[in-house]
Amino acid sequence: MKHGKWTQAEDVLLVSTINKHLAAKVKWDNIQDDESPSGRGVMAMKERWRRISEFCEFEDQRFKIKIRQYVERNSQKPKRQQVQKTSSVMNGIDFMTTNEVADFLRVSSATVRNMIQSNKLKAIRLPGRGEGYTTYRIPKSEVEKLLV
Repeated sequence: MKHGKWTQAEDVLLVSTINKHLAAKVKWDNIQDDESPSGRGVMAMKERWRRISEFCEFEDQRFKIKIRQYVERNSQKPKRQQVQKTSSVMNGIDFMTTNEVADFLRVSSATVRNMIQSNKLKAIRLPGRGEGYTTYRIPKSEVEKLLV
């Protein structure tokens, strides 16, 4: 079964296949393996149809792709949202995660956790996400004390 990005030719073949099996709704169970675009599975076809159906119009008892809108949408590069790392703030005190402290000190996060457990670094323990998992927040002032 093929995975990865769909091509325009595969999308056209998908719409053609859907038109063959069109009733009040698409009869996905009737689609044979040899009819699927490039060996795509039915679940992949359903998901892709959900995404491209907005670019189709139903005319003369068939779906047709509105090519201009389809091409415009698919030619746009997806924009990655940049995640800005910020520390937590509580009552005017800045806190850092173990990973942020590790990055700042250029050590591993395991080293930071070991420093917390050996009381070399004060931290606040937050409720964990499960058994054996502990989350800490370290005040920036404690990290600054390490540097002095």
